[in-house]
Amino acid sequence: MENKNSLFIRYMKYWYGIYGPLDEYKRSEVERIGNNAFFMTSVPMAFVMLIAIIVDNLYTASLAYIIILFGWIIIELTSNFYISKQLKKLKLQVYEVENTQIAIIRKRIWITSWIAGLIFSVLITASLIMIYHEEVLSFYTLIEFVFLTVGMALITGFKRTRHIKAVEEND
Repeated sequence: MENKNSLFIRYMKYWYGIYGPLDEYKRSEVERIGNNAFFMTSVPMAFVMLIAIIVDNLYTASLAYIIILFGWIIIELTSNFYISKQLKKLKLQVYEVENTQIAIIRKRIWITSWIAGLIFSVLITASLIMIYHEEVLSFYTLIEFVFLTVGMALITGFKRTRHIKAVEEND
């Protein structure tokens, strides 16, 4: 059964910043947190899209684009705040490492944070390009893409490196 779920477990642990093994209780709690976060994000995103469609019809596509961009950022940050608080309550994000491995672990965390920021930016930019076609393909789209990548990478990196806890080496 572990081999069947190993990809799913690795996926959950990667995106939630969980280190170490998950027992059944912790796994069920992580799934509960994920389900709650999904509903916390999907309903507001539908409203943001509805507002953007109305604004696009009444005003301009660029204003609708800005509404979608900032709406999704606010929703994502709210969802991340909820997930972080719940994981902190369960003490799942604490990463206990030996003093000699702190630099290696920080580097690994920053690399995964940059990958997460890049994936987030690609998904948002691709969805906006699919919605508005050529209208958003501009220099400003590139600037927003870079801003989203750097912003999400920094937020994720600082958030995850805070949870590293140095422990004494066992001889």
